[in-house]
Amino acid sequence: AMGQARSLLKLGSGQPMPQGCSEKRATIVIEDTPTPTPAAAVRFSVTVPCTQPGEVVFCVGAADALGWWDPTKAVKCSTTAETFPVWTSEVVPLTGHPDSLEFKLIIGREDRRGGWRWEEGANRIARLPAPRPGTSGKVIRLSCTFGSSALNFALKAPGATSAWLLLEVPPGHQDWGKMGATEGANRFLFRLDPKTNRTSSIWHVEVAASQIAFCPTGVRYAWQLDAVLDTNGMPRASNPWILDPFAREIESCTVGAWNDRGSCYAPMAVVPEMHADKIFDWQGVDRPGLHLKDLVIYEMHVRGFTRNPDSKLREGSRLAGTFLGVLEKIPHLLRLGINCIELLPIFEFDETANPNWNPQTGEQLCNYWGYSTVAFFVPMHRFVVGGQVSAATTEFKTMVRELHRAGIEVILDVVFNHTAEGVWGGDHWKSWSAIALSKYYLLSQGYHTNYTGCGNTMNANDPLCMDWILECVRFWALDMRVDGFRFDAAASLCRGSDGKVLLEPPLIKRLTNDPELRHVKFVAEPWDCSLDGHMLGRFPTGWAEWNGKFRETVRRFLKGDEGMKGDFATSMCGSSDIFGHRGRRPCHSINYVTTHDGFTLRDLVSYNGKHNACNGEDSRDGEDYNNSWNCGAEGFTADGKIKHLRECQMRNFLVAVLLSVGTPLLLFGDEYGRSQNGCNNGYCQDSLSWFSWAECDREERGLVRFTRLLIALRRRYAHIFCRTEFLSDSDVWWRVSDWKDPYNYICYVLHGYSATGYSGFLIAFNAGHEERVCDLPDGNTFLRLVDTSLQPPQDICGDEAQPVTIQSGTYGMAPRSCIVLQCMMDYTMLQLELPTLNQAESDMSFRRMQGHEDGSPPSHRKADTLGIRIQVALSAKDPTAPASAHALPDLPRGNTTLT
Repeated sequence: AMGQARSLLKLGSGQPMPQGCSEKRATIVIEDTPTPTPAAAVRFSVTVPCTQPGEVVFCVGAADALGWWDPTKAVKCSTTAETFPVWTSEVVPLTGHPDSLEFKLIIGREDRRGGWRWEEGANRIARLPAPRPGTSGKVIRLSCTFGSSALNFALKAPGATSAWLLLEVPPGHQDWGKMGATEGANRFLFRLDPKTNRTSSIWHVEVAASQIAFCPTGVRYAWQLDAVLDTNGMPRASNPWILDPFAREIESCTVGAWNDRGSCYAPMAVVPEMHADKIFDWQGVDRPGLHLKDLVIYEMHVRGFTRNPDSKLREGSRLAGTFLGVLEKIPHLLRLGINCIELLPIFEFDETANPNWNPQTGEQLCNYWGYSTVAFFVPMHRFVVGGQVSAATTEFKTMVRELHRAGIEVILDVVFNHTAEGVWGGDHWKSWSAIALSKYYLLSQGYHTNYTGCGNTMNANDPLCMDWILECVRFWALDMRVDGFRFDAAASLCRGSDGKVLLEPPLIKRLTNDPELRHVKFVAEPWDCSLDGHMLGRFPTGWAEWNGKFRETVRRFLKGDEGMKGDFATSMCGSSDIFGHRGRRPCHSINYVTTHDGFTLRDLVSYNGKHNACNGEDSRDGEDYNNSWNCGAEGFTADGKIKHLRECQMRNFLVAVLLSVGTPLLLFGDEYGRSQNGCNNGYCQDSLSWFSWAECDREERGLVRFTRLLIALRRRYAHIFCRTEFLSDSDVWWRVSDWKDPYNYICYVLHGYSATGYSGFLIAFNAGHEERVCDLPDGNTFLRLVDTSLQPPQDICGDEAQPVTIQSGTYGMAPRSCIVLQCMMDYTMLQLELPTLNQAESDMSFRRMQGHEDGSPPSHRKADTLGIRIQVALSAKDPTAPASAHALPDLPRGNTTLT
């Protein structure tokens, strides 16, 4: 190619340079000075690959130093074998302070004896800054900030001895025409003086509006630290440009097109819209401020939620898969009863960071989930409709505002355990590693560690990295007004510089105690990929945690694994074995059976094993131990009995999650039974993971209705299911005759009082292959609300004014089914004809009621899973009366009371 380019050159005066011989960009290096100088000073850095031996590149133009278009007086540039084809000039002083500089590139002999090759096209025009006092900048805030008449750039880089700042005006910029630079110099390079541009470990420089002479919004910028210089004192082309880790806006050649492989993803920080953070109108909408215990969380992917063509959005494909697209589906969330959405990663990520292909379809796979963040302060650009600068910020805020207006909170799934830097072998952009490798990343003997399964684990408890994370969390909580954060692989955030888990991680402590974040909900995924990284129940007071034990216990119990009754009972009552200490509450247990990572609800009851061949990794990826059951056939089947059993099992799982004590979480699409065809690791699957609104409509009278009414039941009886305290003996009555029986049948009654009086629910699960008879307490009338073995609409009562009435006695339960019965007895009006018993006699009576004639305690006795106990109070004022008795209204003195 070089030979072909050189063959185009012909000797002779006035011949043009071959087309494409030089880049359309040239770099003008601004020699920044802290005080006024009598003249401006610049140097040129240009790329010209088509020179012959003995030829050099010159810059000639409209200035004394450029020879006033006389090539014999032009400024000579030089290059070396290492820097070719980049040519760099010496520092060129300019007379006075010109606002612009017009020039051209020419090729000629080093002795300047003719044979000039002139660059074709219009002259290049570069805007030049006027030297001014105070260009050293300030330590205001890291990243790019605005002053009254200047931009301030600041970067914290401990150990760096030199710094350069690049400003680049992109083609299409609103002031591109002012520069007259269709082929002109669009780069300004500032070399910072460590004496005036560095405070401690922070490099800073201020650029006045008069210096750049055009609107700064949308201008790209990047840093270089400790750059290797060429013989002319210029940074070599091989030096990496560094992405600002605090950047509020970025741009890349691929931004705007999902999974576009036409060019390499190469992000650069961008000067944001000056007033974007101030002019957004929140319209007086406040955060919903819901209590954690009252949430029904809906985990969803922004793109996957509305990208399907059957979404039927008002503006069609324009809004599909975007933040604004979510707004049109708020009615669905409200009708379902959702009051909190948890968004899979929405920080800017590179979805092209996946080299694999789907061997079944030939489709280029992508980084769909987004768990490899590029820019932590920037909303994902491919989730945005508008293309203007800061559109991502504006549209994300719009989504948050409208969700808040509807009473729906927003939790973000955030990935501070690793970054996208260097993933999949990509080395075309740098950030944290080029700034302070050992402070941002957790190293072992100089190499990256991998506690996350994704490489380059972050050194989250180093002060530098910790400050960066805190600033990011504050930005999203205070500026963007999100309500909470789910920290991915949060155990890795608890490791010290030696990789060991810390007893009191400084980062977790600072997040917990930050006064500006007291209103924010923190949720931990309490594990990482290391053997010592399982930290379920070990996060501090105020933190909620994804309860992986709940997931596995419920899956195994409903699948029919023997001997699961005790663990299932504990899990359904708030997991006090995990959270019953250090001031934790039942709501700190996030109860779920499916999330993005693993099978969907339908696949959980349709597949015994994963089917991940579509990921192009020979099914080596994804979890092997899913505790799933296909109900008799792997995958799709036309067998009506198997299909009915799967529907029953899905309803059973929904009852377990939504009527458990704790905070429930549902995966988007589970309300209608979304399937991923057995793929339990959809991280790279785009269309396979989309929500189908057509399928959702078809299930409106089936699983969607069941889910909606179950959520309504939970919210209506929040005093039963949404508790702030763990269950006491007076809250639950376990009707289990033998805890050691390996068959998974369990029955219990939950009690509770509200302003409207007493409420009680009998809940029973028959998770085996046998029919079972549920014994109902004598003397009570029950209303059947749920029987998962029945077909819709009998599976759940849609109108509690017309439920099926069941008199006391027995209720036959089909195999693999669950029932929920409401007890209509008002215990506050009940007077018992019982003899006066002392405490010991009372305990003995309770044990005999449970089938233990000798008075021995049940074999399964856990703090939150004991049966009810008859407490006898001789008087309402008797100091020996239990504390719970005093909570009852209008206790008659001298009477015994059942609590």
